[in-house]
Amino acid sequence: MTNTSAQRAAAMLAEDLLLQVLAGKKTATCMPLAKLTAAGTPIPEPGKRDVVLDGDGVPACTVETVAVMTCRFDEVTEEFARAEGEPSLDAWRIAQSRHFARNGGFTPAMKLVCEEFKVVEMLGVYKNT
Repeated sequence: MTNTSAQRAAAMLAEDLLLQVLAGKKTATCMPLAKLTAAGTPIPEPGKRDVVLDGDGVPACTVETVAVMTCRFDEVTEEFARAEGEPSLDAWRIAQSRHFARNGGFTPAMKLVCEEFKVVEMLGVYKNT
């Protein structure tokens, strides 16, 4: 099966985000509350663990949720934007507004679930990194 350019781009993004997580530069993420609600997915809670995959879908590490808050897009703080791996709140707003616009819609008033996490275990080939 041939990868499309969109699949390659998604794999490259996953790999980039993983490298930020492993380096400790990315310790947070966010998602639209409406997307979680529509999918019937519960809001993450502290203590929840997830496996992070690399760009090839290989498990790389386990992260644990340490804090969760819900706020409007335009209420996200500089501190949270930096925890997401962005250099500033302005850079975060530009990147996230474009991402949300491409993936279901964007408004400055949209509610987000903002999740902070920590790496608790390295997996597979990533154990020695």
